[in-house]
Amino acid sequence: MLRYALFRILQIFPVLLVITIIVFGLMQLAPGDPFDQLILANPNITSEEIQHMKAVYGLDKPIYIQYLCWVGQVVQGNLGYSRLYRRSVVSLLPDRLANTLVLTSLSLLVSVLIAIPIGVYSGLKQYSWADYALSIFAFVGISLPVFCSGLLLILVFSVTLEWLPPGGHYSLEPGASLLEKARYLILPVIVLSLFSTASWMRYMRSSILEIIHQGYIVTARAKGLKQRVVVLRHALRNALIPVVTLMTLSVPHLISGAVITENIFSWPGMGRLIFDSLMNNDYSLAMAIFLIFATGVALFNLVADLLYAVIDPRITYDG
Repeated sequence: MLRYALFRILQIFPVLLVITIIVFGLMQLAPGDPFDQLILANPNITSEEIQHMKAVYGLDKPIYIQYLCWVGQVVQGNLGYSRLYRRSVVSLLPDRLANTLVLTSLSLLVSVLIAIPIGVYSGLKQYSWADYALSIFAFVGISLPVFCSGLLLILVFSVTLEWLPPGGHYSLEPGASLLEKARYLILPVIVLSLFSTASWMRYMRSSILEIIHQGYIVTARAKGLKQRVVVLRHALRNALIPVVTLMTLSVPHLISGAVITENIFSWPGMGRLIFDSLMNNDYSLAMAIFLIFATGVALFNLVADLLYAVIDPRITYDG
């Protein structure tokens, strides 16, 4: 498995190279200019000064030269300079990345802890009232867009009931406890995990329904094993294989959902940062975030492949 893991890690580099070429080209085709905001802020700036600044940042060179220069800087650990925040990109990313990791990790954890047991229960209680009620919840969760569910939760829990803060990421009250600060995570986590929880529930239900009718499950029951043992030891492990694939492939959805969620709840993470960078033509910052997102997606795909061998002993990567 180690050799396979190393081989897959080496495959990530050409994939990232192709992604950066595509994204860099799209950024160049985007309307606007990196210095539009500078011109709006200082209408008296001359064209000579703009040309000089473009030469300083290398924007007067052909596109392929700009790309090669950017790649060369990234290899050296230099992600460029953010003209929007007037800071190096490297100094901006740690805090924002940590905030996004907290939000997405909690959302992923909530989705897994809710979707798997409820999906199994719904499959075992097929066509019962509980199954119908859970199916309705799943269909609602899948159908609601992130921005719609976010605004609805703010309206209910923040505006009407005043139970939870509508946005932000920390309390301004002096000496606020950790629990008080955690209240700012509740609504964003619910919104971001809603779609994943609903869709994974349906897949888990379908997977468990397919497994429990297999011959070895019938044999295990015929031997007199308890239902809990049959489900947990024999059915669940095999039913998780397609669901693990779905979960890891849903990571891009969590990332894209985080962009909308962080803007709705004013959560200072990577999603809000990339939105601000795109709206202000801050190409260096946007390219760095896209590179991080692409790396994360590629690594999650690798984790999915390795988890197959852990969940199903029949799957090996030797040879």
